[in-house]
Amino acid sequence: MRDSTFKFNTSVNYQIINKQFDPIERFRNVEFDRDWNLTNLNQNQTENMANVTVNLSKNKLGLARYNVELMNRDNGFNGIRNNFMTTINEKGYFFNFDGSLLNTSDKEKTTSFLRHKTTLSKKVKIITVGVREEQENNLWEKISFGFFTGK
Repeated sequence: MRDSTFKFNTSVNYQIINKQFDPIERFRNVEFDRDWNLTNLNQNQTENMANVTVNLSKNKLGLARYNVELMNRDNGFNGIRNNFMTTINEKGYFFNFDGSLLNTSDKEKTTSFLRHKTTLSKKVKIITVGVREEQENNLWEKISFGFFTGK
C-alpha cells in the first residue's frame, strides 16, 4: 500500500552582516560571489539577506522545492534569486531538475543569471539509460547615463 500523504513545510530566514564585520575565516561557500554576481566593489558593505523556502514531498515519489532569496547592500546592490528544484522517482524513471534565476542591479550594472541542471533516466533491469543537461547564461549590462549599453 502506497503512502498518499503529501508533506508540506516552509522556512523563513533573515541575516544581517555589518560592514565592520571582519571574518577570521571563510564563512560562505566558495561560489558565493559568483552565485550572486558580486564584484570586489561590493565588499565591506552592510548586507541584508532574507529567504523563504517552500517544500512539498511525497514518500517514494519525490520532492519539489521553491526558494526565493533577497539581498541588498548599502552601496545600492540589490539582488533577487529564485530557485526551483524537483526530484521524481516513479516506476523506474528518475527525473531531477535544479534551476535558478538571479537578477541584480547596482549603480553601474544590471545582471541576469539563469542556470539549470536536468537529469532524466530509466532503469531497465541492471542498467540505467538517461540524459543529463546543464546550462548557464550570465548576462551583464553596464548602465550608462540611464541607458543600457553592451558589455
